[in-house]
Amino acid sequence: MTAAEPLRAVPQAQDASAPLPRFIACGGMTVDNVVTGDGRRLIGVCGGNAFYSAVGMAVWSDRVGIVARVGDDYPGDCLSRAGDHGIDLRGLRLRPGPHQLRVAFAYRPDGARTRGVPADILSTIPTAERELFRDTTFEDETYLAFNPRPTDFPDRWIAEAQGLHLPALRFVTHDEITAHVRGRRTDIPITIDSPWYEGSDVPGENIADVLGRASVVLPSAEDLRVVWPDLEPDDAARALIARGARAVVVKLGSRGSLVIDERGRAWQVPAVALDATEPTGAGDAFCGGLLVGLVASRGDLVDAACHGTVSASLIVETDSPVDALDRLDRGRMVERLSLIRNGVRQIGGAS
Repeated sequence: MTAAEPLRAVPQAQDASAPLPRFIACGGMTVDNVVTGDGRRLIGVCGGNAFYSAVGMAVWSDRVGIVARVGDDYPGDCLSRAGDHGIDLRGLRLRPGPHQLRVAFAYRPDGARTRGVPADILSTIPTAERELFRDTTFEDETYLAFNPRPTDFPDRWIAEAQGLHLPALRFVTHDEITAHVRGRRTDIPITIDSPWYEGSDVPGENIADVLGRASVVLPSAEDLRVVWPDLEPDDAARALIARGARAVVVKLGSRGSLVIDERGRAWQVPAVALDATEPTGAGDAFCGGLLVGLVASRGDLVDAACHGTVSASLIVETDSPVDALDRLDRGRMVERLSLIRNGVRQIGGAS
């Protein structure tokens, strides 16, 4: 990725002297258009993997910040509401012009999700709205223009942070940012989502560099099937460890998550039993919550996944990340954490 001039910060209400964030979500901000499993159309919803990851962190921490890029017309009310809830937005960088990073999802009644909107569902959408359900994240030039760069981090954020999460981004962005951060901090926990973005972005041998810089790699079962279609999630996770990952947590949606540590031990962490209103962003919130849990538990990967599970549960009950912040009740989250901890099962490796 070529060097670029630093972009200016988005004007924020936060005082420049406010405490720096302890946990950083560095990724994408999107405008989402979603068809839910029950047929509702959610148009122009603020979203993005950085936003949802930050909300997952905010379940457990009051010191959370986002590093991402937005256009002039990214929904300002969403940013204001996030700032009101304590999300530090001083890491947002403004790309002049419209916000071009848009996502379209469609859910089936059984919970299955597709990127883009299949023809049979698109035909049920009024003609005037169909153009809104366009997904630009497959357009490389647009997508990379809105991927964060090392120059986007505010001064001292990396030096002061206790953890950094990189959600799904192009592999080149993961490579660039993890190298930048590790060059300044060898001790900071770094979690990354899938190290490739869709099937077109699977890297070659240099994947070991990125995997080795990460503390935990957090793909979904679908991400792993891109590379290892014939392997079960636990075997695919171990294949990632063989390529250089220290530990892997596989997101299994409504089936919870699978934790594989560096010694090959495995645990099944259940999901919270809920009727999902709108599950977009739950995986990203899981990752954000896991990072904070990893630090809080001093490296206990299973307990970290329990924290992530609770963060995800908040997201599926709402239609947007700011709605989730409005509903956040830490007491209720702590109760859920206790239930999840009690449901953990070790399923492989030494006891």
